[in-house]
Amino acid sequence: MLDQVAAYGLYGSTYACIEFSDFEGIPVYHSLKSKRSNGSFGDINSSSFKKLEQLTDWLGKQGHSVLIVNNAQVLIKHLPEVVEFSEDLVLKAFPGIRMDDFYYQAVEGNDGFFIAICRKSVVEAAIEELKKSKIHVVAVSLGFSSIAQLKKLFVEEVRIPSASGSVLMDIDGISGYESNPLESRIIQLQSDEIESSHALTLSGLSSYMVPVLNSNLKKLNETLRDENKNNRIFSISWKFAAAVLFLLLIVNALAFNNLYSKKQELTEQSELVKTQQESYTLRKSQLEKREALVGSILSNTGSKSSFYLNRIVATIPDHIQLSKFNFQPFEGSIRPDKEIKVLTGLIQMDGVSKDSDRFGSWIAQLEDLEFTTDVQVDGYSDDTRGSNFSITLTLIIN
Repeated sequence: MLDQVAAYGLYGSTYACIEFSDFEGIPVYHSLKSKRSNGSFGDINSSSFKKLEQLTDWLGKQGHSVLIVNNAQVLIKHLPEVVEFSEDLVLKAFPGIRMDDFYYQAVEGNDGFFIAICRKSVVEAAIEELKKSKIHVVAVSLGFSSIAQLKKLFVEEVRIPSASGSVLMDIDGISGYESNPLESRIIQLQSDEIESSHALTLSGLSSYMVPVLNSNLKKLNETLRDENKNNRIFSISWKFAAAVLFLLLIVNALAFNNLYSKKQELTEQSELVKTQQESYTLRKSQLEKREALVGSILSNTGSKSSFYLNRIVATIPDHIQLSKFNFQPFEGSIRPDKEIKVLTGLIQMDGVSKDSDRFGSWIAQLEDLEFTTDVQVDGYSDDTRGSNFSITLTLIIN
């Protein structure tokens, strides 16, 4: 279970294999993709292309693949009656080669070993070519060496045509090899059918899990796997960092919106308090002005009204009785929403006269006072007690 989780972390669910091949001197790219689930491959999709651009378009975002180099640059020899592999077998099959310049891979058949070699520069150039197309090679295999992984899928001996030749397979393994290339044909794999040109790429998927044996490709494949692992970790880390950054941006935006909303709310409350304070200050100022006016009126009334009252009372004959003496009366009623106004320089008096003939003489006396400019009789009416009168005196204001 842990191995499957680790494999998914490294490769995801889609695996691929690419065979660099040729037919009659023309380069051919055989490719296969498959989904791996519960330790087995399914949903197989395969195709062949003559241009690398077509291959990369078909693979899409598939970022990794096994590479099988199986073109004219790969040489294959059969050493029969050999029961155990050693590096000396490579020199026996290809005497005179410089081992440091070649990759080799040997696969055991029903009789001896089949040994494939290819120049390192050819293999590494193929790897770089795919890397430029953003396809990272995770393992390399030579010739038809990986085909042995399919032996259990054959119920009888079958000839598998490939670019390098025809491979004879049965349930026990590779039974023979002929170097003459043949065109692809349909072959039977138990209950399934597949083009023989894609049999190698199907078997090559095993290189994701099974190390290449009897080969000096081990170090190269380990390096390729480490590079893919680092790329995968970097990609996942970058995506995780991007996701975390995006999440932080969302949290920051939500926090900012929340703080901004609170700020707006506090600002509105502050503006309301400020408005209320300004209204309070204005009302207080108005009230203070009214209080000052009332105080002024009361202070003036307290001094001047006594003076005027004393002088007027001195002129009142015995037949006059005052009921009202109002110095600088208010103009209209007092209301909190209106300015207080007084009738400056006026005195209003009401009373009763018991002698109408002598009332006129008294009015004349009032007109002769040094602080009056006019005496106006606002009303005069008789009743059983005498004559009711209402007088307004206009004063000289210094």
